[in-house]
Amino acid sequence: MYVVIVGAGKVGFNLAQELINSDFKVALVEEDKEKCETLASHINALIINGDGADFMILESAGAQKADYIVAATGSDEVNFVVAMLAKIAFKAKIAIARVNDPRNEEIFKKMGINYTFTSTNIVAKLMFETIRYKEAG
Repeated sequence: MYVVIVGAGKVGFNLAQELINSDFKVALVEEDKEKCETLASHINALIINGDGADFMILESAGAQKADYIVAATGSDEVNFVVAMLAKIAFKAKIAIARVNDPRNEEIFKKMGINYTFTSTNIVAKLMFETIRYKEAG
């Protein structure tokens, strides 16, 4: 399986490591040139320096052959563009997007993004379940 990840911050980098450790082929797109140079010596992936919301950059990362395209930047705007390019231009089987502002999650879903993850909602739900479980026990 081939996965293109846009954004090599904590989320994107950790996801890439997990996927590589599970024998996935990974391309990691990152705008910060210095971060790309550091990544190249720490991770066994194709590293592309550039704007992941740029069609040509995604194409150079192999988006046309990707099974999954993941938008994992800290910007909902960039993640939205990446996910839409994945679905429309590259016909990705699965587009996954990090959504930083919970108010934006519904629009991502309405536009056909396969999976969205909002850390605010995920953490709140886990905390709620922990409290509920402790109270029930």
